[in-house]
Parts: sequence; structure tokens; C-alpha cells
Amino acid sequence: MSLWKWIRWGIVLGCVCGPSRVQAASPAGTESQRAQTDVYSGTLDYHSHPYADYPVFIESGSTVELKVDCGTPNTLDPVVQLIHPNGEYIAADDDSGDGPCAGSFRGSRLVFTASDGGTYTVRVTSFWYATGEENPAAYGPYTLTVNGDYHTFPGCDQLPMPASTVGGRMLSDMAVSWMPGQLVDPPVVLTAGTAVKVLGLDETRTYYQIAFACDFLWVPIGSVGPNMDPVWNGAPLPTEIIPSGK
Repeated sequence: MSLWKWIRWGIVLGCVCGPSRVQAASPAGTESQRAQTDVYSGTLDYHSHPYADYPVFIESGSTVELKVDCGTPNTLDPVVQLIHPNGEYIAADDDSGDGPCAGSFRGSRLVFTASDGGTYTVRVTSFWYATGEENPAAYGPYTLTVNGDYHTFPGCDQLPMPASTVGGRMLSDMAVSWMPGQLVDPPVVLTAGTAVKVLGLDETRTYYQIAFACDFLWVPIGSVGPNMDPVWNGAPLPTEIIPSGK
């Protein structure tokens, strides 16, 4: 990292993130057995989608590793941030990962041990967005890898889902419904880029049923699309009819 970036990033960590809880990685062969690994991918855009958030539930004392690698073309200068369940920025990394990324910069990597249990938010963004500066060219594709002792959502593996369920991703910000056409009150909005599980269509074929945050919800069909990450590889969304109870 250049001296200029060290200065700029130091200001961000000091003024936005507060004391960093990033821990050094364990020497090779000494890390504990990791519970799971999830890989996500997406594309950041300066105008419409400058960051992407991924919720993970981490129990107190558990450790996770977060890595952000650049895609192709490698125009992104990535930053990974971690947000506490109370909304505070508590950890971030700029250039500790693999390269190359935009210019001479590298990917992001941090290892974090939770002192508090709860649902944390992993945020992937650009160095320029994190520092509040404009550089529309420094955005682009990325891959986020999450390793460690965590759950995407606590207890969600108990939700009954049909075999046709596939991974999807929100295409636009959208308020969710508890039944087709009946918005959750108070409103709950899923932002563009949020990963969800898609179960099928309602009887009118105008809403998809999704699983998110351990609950079944409904969103208009135009608001969700295939998930292009390496796990789902753009699998088509299901066309099965899910009774809505209307």
C-alpha cells in the first residue's frame, strides 16, 4: 500500500471504524477446524451499487476469516468491513489479501474473533467509497469468501424448503411482503445485491417466495434474479407454484 493510502486508510479506521479488532492469522497448521465456507460474488458500481452487505451470525468466541478477491477485469480496489450487531463499524481491511487488483493494489483479508454473539454484517466496498472520495473507475467484480465458525442465519437450516429451491440475488431495493401484495409492517427492505433463497412462484406468477432471515417472505418477480456466484452459477429461478394462502 502506498504511503498516501496508508494515511487515507488510517483516517478511515480511526474516524469510522474505531479500534480495530482484526487479529493476526494463526500459523499454518494451528488453526482450528472451520465449520463452513461460503463463497459469494458480485459487481460493485459507483452509481447504483457501491457496496454489498452479507449478514452472518457469529457466536461469542468464534472466529471467521473474510477474504475479498478481485474479479475480471480487476478494476476494483476492494475493502472488507465488519459491522457489529449494534451497527458500529468494528473492523476493516484494505490490502492484506491476494492480488493483483486495480493498479498495484491487492485484495482484502481479515480474521475476526467475536466478543459478542449476534448477526454481524460483512460489507464489501471500494477503497474510494470507504474513504468518501469519488473514483467511478475503481469499482468492478469481486468474490467474497467467508470461512469459520458461523451461520448464515441461526437455525435457518431447519426451515423446510422444496428440492427446487435455488439461490437468488435481489436486483433492486424492495420492501418484502408477508403475503403477496401485503407488505410487512413496519416495512423491511432488502437492498440490491442481497442473497436470498428462492422457493417458487405464487398462484398468479407475479411474486416469488423467498427465505430470508429465518422466515418465508414474498417479493415481486422483477426484483430478484439468479445468483451468479460460484455456488449457484446463475441457476434458473424455480417455476414451481407455492400456495400463498390468499
